Parts: sequence; C-alpha cells; structure tokens
Amino acid sequence: MSRIAGAPGIARAVFRSEAFGLQEYDRRVTLYVCYGTFGPAERHACARAHKALVAAGHAPKVSRTYGCYRTDPLFGGRRHVKRLTGNFEVPTLVLDDGAVIDGSREIAAWAAANPA
Repeated sequence: MSRIAGAPGIARAVFRSEAFGLQEYDRRVTLYVCYGTFGPAERHACARAHKALVAAGHAPKVSRTYGCYRTDPLFGGRRHVKRLTGNFEVPTLVLDDGAVIDGSREIAAWAAANPA
C-alpha cells in the first residue's frame, strides 16, 4: 500500500490482476456503476460520474452492478445499491465513512468540492 499525497493516514490499495495488470484505487471511494464506465460522459451517467471523480484526482474502486431496467432485482449488485439508496439506479458513490452520494450530477458536484 502507498499513501495518497495530501491525505495523511489514507492508504491506497494496489491489487494485481492477471487480466488487467496492476490496478490502483483510492480506498476512500467506491463507485457503483452499471456494466462499466465506457462511452461518452454526455450520454452515460456512470461514465460522467467516473470522469468527474478522476478529474478531481480520485481513483475510485469501480464495482459493476450489471442489470438494467426491469431486470435490476435479479442482480446482487443492484440489490446492494437499493439497500444503500432505496432505489436500483446507478451511479452511486460510497465514501469510507459510509456516506452515500446518489446520481451522476451529485457525484460530480461532490468530486468538484472534494478534490483528492
């Protein structure tokens, strides 16, 4: 583990994955997304939230929840999001203190106000 610059006492976890090589993320934030953070941020809420976090210097742990529309209850990741927020919608950001920020615009606003 390495320390995050400007954040004393906060560690950044590093995990090795055969398929993806070395991945590093900020343990302080977990971003729940649909199938990924791909596509243009203007049209994909999960990409918009991820882009805002990265632009603010965060390296969120990305957790894919899968599912969409009426299939959401079938996927464990979406059920977890519903327990956190009361709805199945993503993106959802969870901070290390348990605070939950729901929605891409709200996540982008939080990221702008809380740069890493």
